[in-house]
Amino acid sequence: MKAHMVAALLFAVVAESAEPGASQYAVVVHPGVELNKIERRELGAVYLGVKLYWDGDQRIFPALLEDDTPATETFLEDVLHLDSGRFHMRWKQRTYSGGGAPPRVFRTPGELRDFVAKTPGAIGIVDAAGENTGLKIIRVLD
Repeated sequence: MKAHMVAALLFAVVAESAEPGASQYAVVVHPGVELNKIERRELGAVYLGVKLYWDGDQRIFPALLEDDTPATETFLEDVLHLDSGRFHMRWKQRTYSGGGAPPRVFRTPGELRDFVAKTPGAIGIVDAAGENTGLKIIRVLD
């Protein structure tokens, strides 16, 4: 009985320490982007149009799948702490005031992967369980 309680407590601690949404999405970049990991706040700055260039002056081209995909929904909540409506409202306000262009949105994972693979500086949010061959997957750090 004691062993079962210890095992249950250990499982609860491991489950609690797992990153929220980590299994729902993956962050992929063009193979030429010299990056293996990214801070969560820096990733948020990319998708809110605050960070426009990678180190070394390479322009960043962010991409997302449509709002109704689990990868996009989880990413918006996990990294930006926004739902899709608030995310788009922020971009409408930013665009109206001359603050840049929102991330490109793609209908299918294949279209997004092709864009990232062919566009130097591109970054995308995809389903972690999807086929991401030919792209560099980077880790998100807290």
